[in-house]
Amino acid sequence: MKILEKLGITKESVAKLLGVSVTVDSTKQKKIGRPKGRKIPYGIVEAVRSAHRTNTNQELADKYGVSYYWVYAIRKNMYRRHGK
Repeated sequence: MKILEKLGITKESVAKLLGVSVTVDSTKQKKIGRPKGRKIPYGIVEAVRSAHRTNTNQELADKYGVSYYWVYAIRKNMYRRHGK
């Protein structure tokens, strides 16, 4: 591919000339939530619990890098185990 890059030819243009489809580079999105085997730090648990009720679950999830459902579950006291 370096030769093609030097010439300024892209893989899309080559595929168009050959009449085939271009292979798509699938970039995986970053998973949001608690990865298995990782405990959420207790400081985040306390911050979510003490957050004002006007903050939405989505706002808190974005702020602390956890999932929306996790914030919901912590606020409803559905999780007993947390990273204490």
